[in-house]
Formats: sequence, structure tokens, C-alpha cells
Amino acid sequence: MSELQIRKRWFKNGPELVVGDLVLLAEDNEAPLQGKLARIVETYAGNDDIVRVCKVKTSNSTLIRPVVELRKLPIDVSLESAATTGDGRTQNTVNNS
Repeated sequence: MSELQIRKRWFKNGPELVVGDLVLLAEDNEAPLQGKLARIVETYAGNDDIVRVCKVKTSNSTLIRPVVELRKLPIDVSLESAATTGDGRTQNTVNNS
């Protein structure tokens, strides 16, 4: 009988994690937004070509964590680099005036 019900949880994919993404490390004994910041250095896919494990770099160390313990931050890497370029242009404009 239990096989007749559709389990949406197992068919839903989370956000795809790629190298360079900024994530929070989720810990069982901490509040959801109190985790450490880390950047994904390497990803490891399972037999089904879905990323299951990531190597992440924190300020202190490099760790290997399963994807279910990582919370992707909604920051676009291209926007982050564009903001840096924008700051540089602003500084050059101020120096030239």
C-alpha cells in the first residue's frame, strides 16, 4: 500500500552546487544561519551523475561534507566579480578627478 503514494521528497532536486559557490555548513547543534561560511573547491558525483559530496574550504580548514549538510547562499559568482570591478572603476574615476 505504501508504494502507491507518490513521495515528492525523493523526486525533487535541490539547487545544483558547483565549484566556487558560497555555502553555509549546517550543524545539528547550531541555528540555521549560525553555520560557518565555506566555498566549494571540488564536487564528487554519485553513480547517477548527481553531486552528492563536496570538498569545501573554510577560513581554517578544508573539509569534505555531504550536500545535505550544505546550504547554498543566493549569491551569483558573476555578480560578485562584477561588483569588485565596479568598485575598481569608481576608485579610478575618483583618482582621475
